[in-house]
Amino acid sequence: MKRLCTFFVKYKKETTIAVLLLFLSVISLVVINLVMPRGTYAEVRTDGELVATYPLSVDGEYLLHGGTNTLVIEDGEVYMKEADCPDGTCIKTGRIKQVGEAIVCLPNKISVTVVGDGGAGPELVPGSP
Repeated sequence: MKRLCTFFVKYKKETTIAVLLLFLSVISLVVINLVMPRGTYAEVRTDGELVATYPLSVDGEYLLHGGTNTLVIEDGEVYMKEADCPDGTCIKTGRIKQVGEAIVCLPNKISVTVVGDGGAGPELVPGSP
């Protein structure tokens, strides 16, 4: 215990900066989570084409892409429960609920994006400011 105290005394400035940065990081994450709008729909695209739109207010389980992937909507959140892809990145993405968040399964060419009432938001046009 004495060594630890000596370490903090010896590196007081560095320790203070590290704690301050950690505190600011946590506060930033909380603010971003509170400010980001929650989505109302999940748009499912296969090969870039919109194939389904599901409301986040209705819990359900949906088979996608001929049953290769299982999408679950639960408590206003979306997640990929099962997928037959080799890496499982879409499953590891976890639950999403805020506008703009997405789950992507590259091997099966499926993307699920959370959108608000007005759609996905402004589209980026090449060459625009």
